[in-house]
Amino acid sequence: GLQSHTKTLWQLLKHYQVPVFLFVNKTDLTARKEEVLLSLQKELDPNIVNFNDEDSLDEHLAMTSEDLLNQYLEQGQLSSLAIKEAIKKRELFPCYFGSALHLEGITTLLNGLDTYTKISPTSKDFGAYVYKISHDKTGQRLTHVKIISGSLAVKSSLTTAAGSEKVNEIRLYNGSNYQNVTSASAGSLCVLTGLTKAVYGDTFGNAPKIPTPLLAPIMTYQVLPKDGTPIPKLFEQLKYFEAEDPVLHVLYKEKLAELQIQVMGEVRLEILKANMLSKFQTDIAFSTGSVLYKETITKEVIGFGHFEPLRHFSEVHLLLEPGVRGSGLVISTNLAEEELPANYQNQVINTLKSRELPGVLVGAPLTDLKITLIGGISHLKHTEGGDFLEATLRALRQGLMKTTSILLEPYVSFSIGLPSENLGRLLADLSELEASFTPPIIAGDMAQVTGSAPAINLGNYPSELASFTKGNGNTTLTPLDYQRAHNEAEVLAASSYRPDEDLDFPAASVFCAKGKSFTLPWDQVDAHLKQVKREASSDDFFTSSKEAPNLEADLKAIFERTYGSWDRRSLPPEKKIHQQLKPTNNSKTRPKKKISQPKYLLVDGYNIVFAWPYLKTLAATNLDAAREVLIDILSNYQGFVDATLIVVFDAYKIKDHPEEILKYKGLNIVFTKEAETADAYIEKTVHEIGRTHDVTIATSDHLEQIIAYGQGGRILSANDLLQEISRAKEQMKVHLEETADNSKSYLLDHLNEDLKNILEKIIEPK
Repeated sequence: GLQSHTKTLWQLLKHYQVPVFLFVNKTDLTARKEEVLLSLQKELDPNIVNFNDEDSLDEHLAMTSEDLLNQYLEQGQLSSLAIKEAIKKRELFPCYFGSALHLEGITTLLNGLDTYTKISPTSKDFGAYVYKISHDKTGQRLTHVKIISGSLAVKSSLTTAAGSEKVNEIRLYNGSNYQNVTSASAGSLCVLTGLTKAVYGDTFGNAPKIPTPLLAPIMTYQVLPKDGTPIPKLFEQLKYFEAEDPVLHVLYKEKLAELQIQVMGEVRLEILKANMLSKFQTDIAFSTGSVLYKETITKEVIGFGHFEPLRHFSEVHLLLEPGVRGSGLVISTNLAEEELPANYQNQVINTLKSRELPGVLVGAPLTDLKITLIGGISHLKHTEGGDFLEATLRALRQGLMKTTSILLEPYVSFSIGLPSENLGRLLADLSELEASFTPPIIAGDMAQVTGSAPAINLGNYPSELASFTKGNGNTTLTPLDYQRAHNEAEVLAASSYRPDEDLDFPAASVFCAKGKSFTLPWDQVDAHLKQVKREASSDDFFTSSKEAPNLEADLKAIFERTYGSWDRRSLPPEKKIHQQLKPTNNSKTRPKKKISQPKYLLVDGYNIVFAWPYLKTLAATNLDAAREVLIDILSNYQGFVDATLIVVFDAYKIKDHPEEILKYKGLNIVFTKEAETADAYIEKTVHEIGRTHDVTIATSDHLEQIIAYGQGGRILSANDLLQEISRAKEQMKVHLEETADNSKSYLLDHLNEDLKNILEKIIEPK
């Protein structure tokens, strides 16, 4: 009769959409052909047709599909091509009967395969995939491949993710015997020697990726050596069998000093134990098994991750959305390269794809989750290669901590057949096992029950069923998708996992302020980022803020609508208003500086941009705009201080870029040459004039501060410079209030000469 393992195999073939020919063996021992055929049609598919019955074959075939029926009605017979297409589309399944031992029906089967299959066109380029790993009697590793296009020759090099290796032999097997060949072509199933790194699922050449296996481990066990075998040696021995079995996973939990295996069920444990004893003479035992849980979320959330220790910077925003059951992890980006460079976006995506991501309930792998990169910030100078890995993991973890997670466990579908007299016991057991099922189908003295249940509950039930039915019951189990755990509260209460203590996946973010790094817990990150944003968008932040009222910006817009584009860099330098810059407690001043010395203020442009909250936020979307705002601020400040102000920007990444010095409103703007950083330019300048001039350097780069101080320069941090500018603004405001009279104040009285002339031309009567 039809056995449970055949039903499982049929489900796999259906899942992968593989056309099928059936051969019913050992018909010399029984005359139950019709009974078996009816069983196949009922249990597997009604379109399984007996191809040994040639007399009425076309009539039976015509009933399997609409295309075949139409051709049969029109032409009175079916073409071989039409039958081939129906088989290929899985609308028809040829079935043959015979006895392999006596070679009965074998010729008919082979002729049917030759008649009703066709060779698909293939590329001339080589393509193959690995479908199995085994070992011969000498322990040599054998790599089983299917060649789907082109050809393969001995001594060819094949490349996988693990590296490139040469093919020593190509073997064609017949049972346990084989012959060596010099090459193999498309359609061949062959065995390669010489490959030590290839694993199941690897592809070569232009072969498409193999789909993820439907069968997957659902249980985990700790491996216990009974004979004192060291764990490292035991791990190596188990990896030998892992290579042969894609459903067996071997893990070494270093923190727990445990060796664990993940398998589908207890039957596999007995096989593995026997193989270890036979192959390596190693005796092992296993702990009580536990379910391989997974986790997902129920509510959409945005996670923020910020990583900014000294001389590092990255920030990532991830949108987490619940996925449908069975969808796994879907990882994508929704950012343009202008918002975050492509290389940094790739780092985020690769970080999420290259590792198993644990949840926050019991540390189980995440699944059925859509993760989208929706925001990110990098630093022109301080972002290093691994910074976005850190920010990505923190963003993911922070989002998981904020939302609601649930625990998932593997479920299986079952079909149980047993004598009707045992049906009451079965239904009582299924209710106790948290199973859901349809009403029983009773046919004579036999009953059939189908349904689904948690895999852990049905793990040992087939043996129990066989016991109380005295061997007359049978069970077919098929893996389903993960569903919510039936005893979630119980599992969580028993778990020792603490998400805040998982150092490999931190939820906290690292920030930097006043030259010092500090860590904020995950539940304080949102509030801190909102505070930074509020400070950045404040109207009082500084006078020329892009978000603050800006009279000159409004006039500039009027001018451009009337006369065309305003090119700031082409404006002639303006006459400076010289005033004495009052010393403050914020600047670290070297002693014995002469007041009569010429004064210079050198500003590290991009360092200031990424140190001031508003400019940093603006730079995340438009770095050019942030640079222009800083230039405006410094040009206004230039008119208040008695010093030559030089702002330096990096251009060292721009190929063949020469050193460029521009004038704008009395402000000296330097763009460095290729291969020269702003740090290097400032250090060079301080070295040349630091001993003979009064030089102040505005930067928060600690190393740059030390070097500049050693060359005789004063030091002003980014925050100190901001305070100086704010103080200058207040002093100017007080000065205007003291000099104001009771007469009316006119708009033109407060503009510089260029803007005043522009506006007068605009409003001049025609």
